[in-house]
Amino acid sequence: MNSRKRALSSPAALVFLALTLGFATADFTNVRWLGGVVMLVIGAIAAWIMLGSSGLLRTIAAIGVTALGFVLSHPLGAILGS
Repeated sequence: MNSRKRALSSPAALVFLALTLGFATADFTNVRWLGGVVMLVIGAIAAWIMLGSSGLLRTIAAIGVTALGFVLSHPLGAILGS
């Protein structure tokens, strides 16, 4: 994989890690805000990498889509169960 493709795939992997580790942290510690901090820190790193490789508008769009999915997942999780 060339460096351009690697730079574009890194933020996606980090977002996956942020959501997974954030949920696991909140679940295992019973401290929801700590899971949120984990998500925000890793997500900020992903955004910083994406900003350098994809530009400001794409980074803002990706943050918006991720935030929307995160917000909508909570009521859906209540309906479907975790």
